[in-house]
Amino acid sequence: QQQQQQQVRAKSVAPAKRVKSEPFEEQEGRSPPQLTAGIKRPRQLQQPATGLHNLPTPAWNDAAAAAATSSKRSPSAPAPTKVQRGGGGAGRGVGQNFASALSETRDLLNTIVDVEGVRELIDTFPECVLVGGIAVRRELVSALLGDHGLAAAAARQLVAPNLRQPLVLEFRAGSEHVGSLDGPNAQAWLQGISQAMGQACGQRLKLEPLRLRLSLAGSASMDVVELPDACAQAHLPTKAEEINTRHLGSPSNLLVCLEPGFPMDLCLRYDPQLSRTVLLGEATAEERPGAAPLHGRAAATALEQRFA
Repeated sequence: QQQQQQQVRAKSVAPAKRVKSEPFEEQEGRSPPQLTAGIKRPRQLQQPATGLHNLPTPAWNDAAAAAATSSKRSPSAPAPTKVQRGGGGAGRGVGQNFASALSETRDLLNTIVDVEGVRELIDTFPECVLVGGIAVRRELVSALLGDHGLAAAAARQLVAPNLRQPLVLEFRAGSEHVGSLDGPNAQAWLQGISQAMGQACGQRLKLEPLRLRLSLAGSASMDVVELPDACAQAHLPTKAEEINTRHLGSPSNLLVCLEPGFPMDLCLRYDPQLSRTVLLGEATAEERPGAAPLHGRAAATALEQRFA
């Protein structure tokens, strides 16, 4: 009995046999233990069964681009009216395409106008600066709009004697006819011009231009600049001098001289070689003595071709 008790005591104090632990990956048929409560398991992303996650993102369509640019337009960049394409006179395809490209590029750049260098880039876009008296400027603007009764009425509002800031007119050939001058559509169109011109008229000069985009069937497609009459005086105020330097002195702009005399002298001041000066109307004789002056639709067509 004593020997049996000693054997039992010896077994109870014997060291336990060591068992080699193996990684769960090497143990067949066994799964790792579940995480205990209080420890969050990382969330696994569910991948679609068809493998669409490997495809590229959808293309940037026109609707998405318009939604993005409309929400990101800079407050300092005035939004011009919508361009209506199509129509236009015969033989004006080049001018219309060129002007439409300018409008689209300008609209895109206006959405990032606060980026360094963008405003300076926009200022290099070509424009035609009219130089001459009110009567000859109205005649040319009417011809650019189509040379009809509605165009003449619009020209009288656009070429205003009390203009206080540069006015940039973006003429675009449209496809819609507004009807006769006495019709409701034509009167509504003229009323829109009158309202827009209200902010551009006054006594105090402003440096920043006002841009108006006009779309009319039969219109030319080009950008024209109207300067205040104060910029055509012998003794210029400081702001008038700055306006002339910006628009008449820009190497990318065309100077449209419509009369001999002081308008020609003003063009020679900013373009001594007349390399970017277009002579129309009675100023045509300055370049070609004895030549018939260009007026009306002939002058508008010649200017549009030179602009394009």
